[in-house]
Formats: sequence, structure tokens, C-alpha cells
Amino acid sequence: MAAASPPRPRVMVLPFPVQGHAMPLMELSHRLVEHGLEVVFVNTDFNYARILAAMAGGEAEATTTRGGGIDLVSFPDGMGPDGDRTDIGKLLEGLPAAWRRRSGPRR
Repeated sequence: MAAASPPRPRVMVLPFPVQGHAMPLMELSHRLVEHGLEVVFVNTDFNYARILAAMAGGEAEATTTRGGGIDLVSFPDGMGPDGDRTDIGKLLEGLPAAWRRRSGPRR
């Protein structure tokens, strides 16, 4: 009987929720997967939707799903759909309250 292979190391990637951080860290996540790690990529709901839209129809989408090495999860940022996410102060102010209201991550 063959011995079970050990679980792959797992890391969490949590980009700061402002423009410019998510996509480079997604690229890093893909590289980590290529080197045998599993990645939990945590993002705000707003940035989660932007990442999915950027990957729509691309080859990256196939490897950025559960079972492909990267598990995408998201949480609310506490801002409305028209919130100004370039205002870092307002964004950071809303995050803790949104985290307390949310029971679990979106997958």
C-alpha cells in the first residue's frame, strides 16, 4: 500500500483593498501554486468581482478555482456600491464593522 502524500503547504494572500495590489498578488499566487503550494486568496467583495471580471474567459480562470490551487474568498468592505474606494480613510473605517456583521467568507 502506497503511503499517502503529505498535504501541500497552504498560504493566505490578503491584498490591501486598494487599487493596484490584487492583480500582482494574484500573479504571485499563481507562482506559488506552480511551486506546490495551495493559496487562499482573500479579497473584498468589490475587488473579488473585479478580479473575476478581469479573468473572465481567460486561461487563468481555470487555475483560479477551488481544486486548481487557488481558493478565492471574499468579505464585504462596509461600503455601498457607489462608495468611494479611493478614500482610504473611509474604506478602512468601514472594514471592521463589515467583518463583524459577516458570518463567513464568500466562496
